[in-house]
Amino acid sequence: MKEPVNSKNGKLYKEAMVDEMAYLHKNEAWDLVELSGGRKPISSKWVFKKKTNEKGEVEKYKTRL
Repeated sequence: MKEPVNSKNGKLYKEAMVDEMAYLHKNEAWDLVELSGGRKPISSKWVFKKKTNEKGEVEKYKTRL
């Protein structure tokens, strides 16, 4: 995850991450709860993509959790 966020376009990826988190919160995708004793939390990862137009220019930076 550090490479895209620390790249020259990192600010754009961070904005996309904030948008994704807001979308997940708005749609009530999950609930944060206290972890029961002896349980392990599930892991997650970010996926970063660039959406380009037919000229190859970047139109949008996208992230998914």
